[in-house]
Amino acid sequence: MELPITGYAKKLNVAPGETVEFAVSTGSAGFEARMVKLHRDPALFEPIASDVDGRHPGMLQPIRMGSHAVLARPASGWPADLTLSLHLCPTAESSERQGIATSGPDHGLFVEAGRLVGLGGGVELRSGVPLRPNHWYRVVLAVGSPTRLEVTPLDDREVGGSVETAEDFQAIRAEDFRLSGWWDGEATVGCLDGKIARPAIRSAARGPIAEWDMSRHLETARVVDAAGGGNELRLVQHPRRAVTGPAWDGTAHDPRRQPSHYDAIAFHSDDLTDAGWATTLAWTVPATLASGIYALQISTAEGSDHLPFLVTPGAGGPKPRCAFLAPTFSYLAYGNERHWWDMPNVEARTGKPLEQSVTAAELWAAGHGMLSPYDRHRDGTGCTHASWLHPIVNLRAGYHHPYIGGPHQLSADLLILDWLDSIGELVDVVTDHDLHVRGAEALQGYAVVMTGSHPEYVSAAVLDALDAFNRQGGNLVYFGGNGFYCAVSTYPDEPQVMELRRGHTGGSHWKSPPGEAHHASTGELGGKWKLRDRSAHRLFGVGTASVTFDRGRPYVRTEASHDPAHAWVFDGVEGDAIDTESCVLGQPGGFEYDRMEPGLGTPADAVCLAVARFDPSVTEYLLDDWRWTGTLGENRADLVLIPGHGRRGDVFSVGSIAWTGCLLTDGGANKVATITRNVLRRFAGRGGIDG
Repeated sequence: MELPITGYAKKLNVAPGETVEFAVSTGSAGFEARMVKLHRDPALFEPIASDVDGRHPGMLQPIRMGSHAVLARPASGWPADLTLSLHLCPTAESSERQGIATSGPDHGLFVEAGRLVGLGGGVELRSGVPLRPNHWYRVVLAVGSPTRLEVTPLDDREVGGSVETAEDFQAIRAEDFRLSGWWDGEATVGCLDGKIARPAIRSAARGPIAEWDMSRHLETARVVDAAGGGNELRLVQHPRRAVTGPAWDGTAHDPRRQPSHYDAIAFHSDDLTDAGWATTLAWTVPATLASGIYALQISTAEGSDHLPFLVTPGAGGPKPRCAFLAPTFSYLAYGNERHWWDMPNVEARTGKPLEQSVTAAELWAAGHGMLSPYDRHRDGTGCTHASWLHPIVNLRAGYHHPYIGGPHQLSADLLILDWLDSIGELVDVVTDHDLHVRGAEALQGYAVVMTGSHPEYVSAAVLDALDAFNRQGGNLVYFGGNGFYCAVSTYPDEPQVMELRRGHTGGSHWKSPPGEAHHASTGELGGKWKLRDRSAHRLFGVGTASVTFDRGRPYVRTEASHDPAHAWVFDGVEGDAIDTESCVLGQPGGFEYDRMEPGLGTPADAVCLAVARFDPSVTEYLLDDWRWTGTLGENRADLVLIPGHGRRGDVFSVGSIAWTGCLLTDGGANKVATITRNVLRRFAGRGGIDG
């Protein structure tokens, strides 16, 4: 199945004056393009005059997956008397042939149907040792008279290895050399599901040709040649680094403390961080274009799509009082997610078969094996990387998540921006990636910073920037739930690639393999921020409490909310129940939601203004918090105000993803919208960092 047309912007966040490139794939000879400003409904898109509007030639661009390593510089002239040695840990059983170390489809080491195969110009050596997934083997292919293929299990519980021999075997060549997969003349195919450690090539006559050290430069795509022969490797599609090697014995958990235990790389046949599509057209963002969320809208007679990108504020000039922090790390984390497709109650929840619940674009992405960090590779390990350099088919305005029955991530955040526009509140859009690079400087000049509805994944730099903004008098509005929950990072030379290690604790869709919780990109410990004493409670007063996919709950005001010091929040709201209908699970408290917890850092001066309570009374999330705090909290969502003091600004947290799904109910004439408008206008009237 192919889509009529799709593509992606090659940069997610751009500033006025910068150029954004677009890669488009279509089977049609041509397509129409126009630039638009996004709104919650594609029918509301605003055309933006641009020099790329009009017709463009089309071409079909393929999705090619699989991580591998190639020589960083072309090499030739390797001698014929080569010995190739390495350690191999296959991680999945496959009947299809996969390349281990090759120079084309018929030269090198391969694995097929659980056996090692050596190919050398029409001569085949097949090992008799069955390869067990997740076990290490030492492999030697020595070309000579005769050529030997030796396979030795490192687990002493396994039966000893085997040696196979053959004559007239041709050695591996420098031309088209690959670790994982092989070059078929157009692309690298047959990529490996497995770990490779300590690969080396040696000539009997000339000595070492290459000895690749996989324990160094983990934050890069480099694999250095310790032999000094200049045969450095370059990694493609981000195989996982900082993974345990054959020497790992459980005594080390940080690769930088014991590099020799982490001298391996884990390759996957379904890794993808760069589709590598050719640029179809490019657009330079006008200096006068307002900050916001835009897209290139593309169409053929058979279908259409739009390719989002975010325009951040230009340098200089006046700024509005408010900034919206688009959770671009979370957009990547949820990009093309399909982990929920296998849940047993999907059809009961959606009322239709899965293939009728999801979009054709989602089926296309799944058909190509595209993953999100919520999904697992073919070998069962979690996908640790995400990137914007390929189509992200659910990063679309109007996207409706079938399982929650409403908008999610970008589509939900466009609802917030539309509501802000409806009340005349001017706002700039900044992104997680801006804060990650520029820190609090990116927030200078604003009185208020608002988050998206589900800012679950953030880097340390994003947390630092928000804390610094608040410490200098800036006011924060946390517009969602399950926010600031897990740590992510990017690679120094490849900011488009986000890394996520989920760690080993608590409920999650997958856990990191033993010993592999540290990020390769930064060396930091992955997983939940609360494990590093940086729970969202510390800054926002609330943190993840639990999740529900049933109908949400109304909030009910607390006694404290009637105190004159806080009652202004509810000006214009009648009664104690905040029961506005939400387009996300029906009520303002719902989906994933947050509560106060002193044991995880909620400040003593945080005021609970309203509470939404849920059944059952105990959830796995609550039990997980209890293990850390010793207190089993209530299953509830809290609406919280933290008054500013000293130089700190105010903080308002809504405690629920479903809250912003209420903002446009009844045209915005509702309790949730009134409360939110009261807070924004109070916060925007004072505070902020001087620009």
